[in-house]
Amino acid sequence: FDGDTHFPPAQDAARFDEETARAVIEALPDNAAPPGILYLPVSYTNLAKPAPREAFGQMLNSLGTWPRPNVAALLYDVPRDPFYSTIGDVTAFLSERFSAVDLLVTDPGFNVGALSHSRVRSLALSLPNAEDALRQSALRRFAGQRDALRARQILSMVMNVRSAADIAQCTAQKIPLVSGKGVSEPLSKPLGA
Repeated sequence: FDGDTHFPPAQDAARFDEETARAVIEALPDNAAPPGILYLPVSYTNLAKPAPREAFGQMLNSLGTWPRPNVAALLYDVPRDPFYSTIGDVTAFLSERFSAVDLLVTDPGFNVGALSHSRVRSLALSLPNAEDALRQSALRRFAGQRDALRARQILSMVMNVRSAADIAQCTAQKIPLVSGKGVSEPLSKPLGA
């Protein structure tokens, strides 16, 4: 997701997630592993309740076999302060089906303490579509949680990086993973494919 304008509306999230999952899995010839890791976007809000979570699991099961070690779940629309038990239930559900679970947040003040017992590999901040001063402020605030993330063995990542200034700030703040137009324009296929 390259900024919050790429997120589907909440009422369309379940349909978006299913269509995306089907398209991604069906695009892999003979269930061949992709040349890297595929990130499958999944709505937190949709999976926060047991019935939609079960329906999503059944949909994934209906896809047959697919290269699970090469497909990670990118959980989007995660609230600033998710319920401790809900985030644990959702990440446990996803970790049984995907190689890793990464969270994508839009609030740099996300409550990292809610992740104490969840199975999360990384926490990614999608920088706001705003002027540079607000983007830099959000980045610094997010980076202020680096030690709390490190203590939980969760990588920090920044998405929607648009400029050399964003990259320089990520480097200065020791954010190890970055993505966005400032890093690379969208490609028609993965590098090395």
